[in-house]
Amino acid sequence: MLQRIAGPQLAAAAVLFGEVLDGAEAERAGLRRGAACPAPDLLPAAATLAARAAAAPHELVARAKATLADVATIATHAEAVEREPATRCGR
Repeated sequence: MLQRIAGPQLAAAAVLFGEVLDGAEAERAGLRRGAACPAPDLLPAAATLAARAAAAPHELVARAKATLADVATIATHAEAVEREPATRCGR
């Protein structure tokens, strides 16, 4: 997944050489979502995000995750149109 988002060079540097990106580098590579968080605020911010996810109905979260995984395998608009009715009906 890292290679898809950030490209093969960055993925290789991270995996093979153990290079760690700072916030600015992660943002340039498309790996950071939202504003940077100072280190002392990081765990409380993560806990807040996790609590929001945990509060969502389990079935809805499971279905959303399945849909996101399914969409990742669709390469063309025609495939999406073909698959959409089955997805909407839960098949």
